[in-house]
Amino acid sequence: MKNRYLSNEEKRACEGLWSEAFFEDSDSFREYYFTEKVKTNQILVAEKDGQILSMIHRNPYQLNIKNQKVICDYLVGVATKIENRGQGYMRSLLKQAFLDMYQEDMPFCFLMPADRRIYEPFDFVYVFDQPVWELKSKDWLEQDVTEESAKEIADWMNEWLNARYDVFTWRDEDYVKVLLKELKSENGSLEALKAPENPHQIKALRAEWGMEKKEQRLLYANADDCKKIKQEPAIMVRIVNLPEFLKYICLKDNVAEQEVLYQLKVRDKLLEKNDGIWIWHVNHKESFVEVFDRKVFWKKESDEQQEKNLQKERTIELEISELTSWLLGYKIPENISETVKAEICCINRIFLDEIV
Repeated sequence: MKNRYLSNEEKRACEGLWSEAFFEDSDSFREYYFTEKVKTNQILVAEKDGQILSMIHRNPYQLNIKNQKVICDYLVGVATKIENRGQGYMRSLLKQAFLDMYQEDMPFCFLMPADRRIYEPFDFVYVFDQPVWELKSKDWLEQDVTEESAKEIADWMNEWLNARYDVFTWRDEDYVKVLLKELKSENGSLEALKAPENPHQIKALRAEWGMEKKEQRLLYANADDCKKIKQEPAIMVRIVNLPEFLKYICLKDNVAEQEVLYQLKVRDKLLEKNDGIWIWHVNHKESFVEVFDRKVFWKKESDEQQEKNLQKERTIELEISELTSWLLGYKIPENISETVKAEICCINRIFLDEIV
């Protein structure tokens, strides 16, 4: 058995495994996926005697993380042939994918699980709950979005998202054009909604899709114009390159010190490069880590500063999954000290509503 990435010409070879694993997908959606999404993705497969036994699709998205643009992979098509499940193929693929993403300086990857229990052993944790909204009024002017207005719609989306979230998928003209094809594959559409008194200004965007029963794909509107019906855990994340990820973490504004040092002990059983003890330097704009070398560190700091910086309240010991959940604002681990809680500014506003 060997792991390898498929060439662009070979990508259709995994369509059979996709159909077996995701049999609920319509033919039109599958055709959309293997026509559009595979143009830019990487497909890692486990292969034996020329037969694809297991696969992971690495679909790249440009994310806006605290006003910085970074490429992160959205993992989809995670599947193993029925008769080959439980033999370690997927674990092998995920470990290789994580290592490859680490080498690419990717801070994290994300996915939408069919079952969270499949991915928790690989240190994925929920960070985003998908909301379902309902418009309060039906008195809207509706206009179908077309490819001709893709640039305008992308700009509107980015402005709407940037006003509300610290992490979201950055939209551009191509993004909207692909989204329109995605919706069309499931008999859906994207609509721009305008108020009757101001028919020239977009007030909201709405998309629905579904072959038999229409479901909400997205609804972007002002809080005054809609109400939340429900929300459910949707997206799981795993930190891939810890030093790259920590660049986006900083001190809270009310911390008087210009820089604070923490002793960060991270347990990552799948990515050795993340596993270990770090000295974490955090200031009001960013942070960085260096591997903890006791002899070197003692030379750098005075005895007084050592005692202050490495006091028990500023020692953090976490699994990589706990660190992910905490720093992406979803759940605070029980063993985080009150001092650390009061000083570290997590990324609290995340919006990842991608499907594929």
